[in-house]
Amino acid sequence: MALQQQWVINIQQKLDQGGQVETDELWTKHSIYKVPNWMKDGERPNDDKIAGYIPEIISFGPYHRGQSHLQQMEAHKWRVLNHMLKRETQDITLYLTAVQELEDKARACYDSPVSLTSNEFVEMMVLDGCFVLEFLRGRAVGGYNNLGYKENDPVFYKDSICHVIAMDLMKLENQIPLIVLQKLLEVQYNGNATVKDVPMLVMSVLTPRWVTVNAPRTEDHLNDMRDVVATEHGSEPMVHCLDVFRRSLMYQPKSRPNKLKLEEDCGQSMANCVSDLREAGIKFKPRNKLPFWDIQFKQSSGVLEIHPLAIDSASETVFRNLIAFEQCHMTYSWDMVITNYIAFMDNLIDTAADVAYLHDAGILVHHLGSDGEVADLFNRLEKKVYVDTKKGRLSDVYQKLNEYCSKRSNRWLRKFAK
Repeated sequence: MALQQQWVINIQQKLDQGGQVETDELWTKHSIYKVPNWMKDGERPNDDKIAGYIPEIISFGPYHRGQSHLQQMEAHKWRVLNHMLKRETQDITLYLTAVQELEDKARACYDSPVSLTSNEFVEMMVLDGCFVLEFLRGRAVGGYNNLGYKENDPVFYKDSICHVIAMDLMKLENQIPLIVLQKLLEVQYNGNATVKDVPMLVMSVLTPRWVTVNAPRTEDHLNDMRDVVATEHGSEPMVHCLDVFRRSLMYQPKSRPNKLKLEEDCGQSMANCVSDLREAGIKFKPRNKLPFWDIQFKQSSGVLEIHPLAIDSASETVFRNLIAFEQCHMTYSWDMVITNYIAFMDNLIDTAADVAYLHDAGILVHHLGSDGEVADLFNRLEKKVYVDTKKGRLSDVYQKLNEYCSKRSNRWLRKFAK
């Protein structure tokens, strides 16, 4: 039976369209993603705000623009932009023109189509981007009074509101491309800003102290990170505020270069919680050396060293968005550093008793209602997340733990077989 000619023509047209999409699509430039549905918490499918992906108070960029619960801050964005322009005695056209030149690159950062006209998109980038810069500058450099804001400012002089804004800056779907922020700062500084300036502002506000106990003082951390920022910009540029925060967590002192190397597939993964590992004779000890995710196991002594971790009401949001970024942006498990770390901790923590022991050992410091809430948090974080523990950065730790537990188990069996 002969195929219908029109049907074949229609299929060919669809194939041609698919080929054109592959040719035109700028996948390699995507960096700001909508969190995939498969990553969202299946137990709470209709409440993404609880899951920590939806901004609570302010929208940055197109994905949550216009949502009713975020409208109150729109008037403040315009107030802040007007204040900034008057302070710097600059015309808005300088900013609009500068961002318009970046429009195509900025649009390409978003993985979902942005249905805004050119004027609407550029206006949004300038309005949102200038607010972000004012927020960061006031928090990082000398306070908002140096920027001309009065002490009765309804936004910048309220710590509770500023904390929520900082949290909204951590959300993957709520990002402004770093190239836009950098361009806006260059205009504001009359061309005197450098590629280091915006990342350094971000790291002054979104600090590793949100995650790690005994993190370096912000000033010391920033001084050490200056060269890192320059290096990163020379190879793989930072793309937005969440990315800057993630890379600041990757930092380790120059005196302690990263000795980890890409491991071959060790063919094993660990499924032992703290209680099981303790029964196997493994001891737990705080590791006060950066980076925080660099867990070490010493087979000779049976000691597992983990950097102390701070857990509070913001931790779930922070880790969810870091993991979502890695899942969407990174190609290999080796690069999913935070995902691998959380997977390891989830393996360790099954129950409240596991949390209690790690707390007593000085490894977990938490401010939640109970140890059980912390256990539930880690169990939720890894839900529906892809992680290959056999090829990740901690694969060698898994392997050493398995070998140690296996030897201890064999010795125990031989003892009772006599």
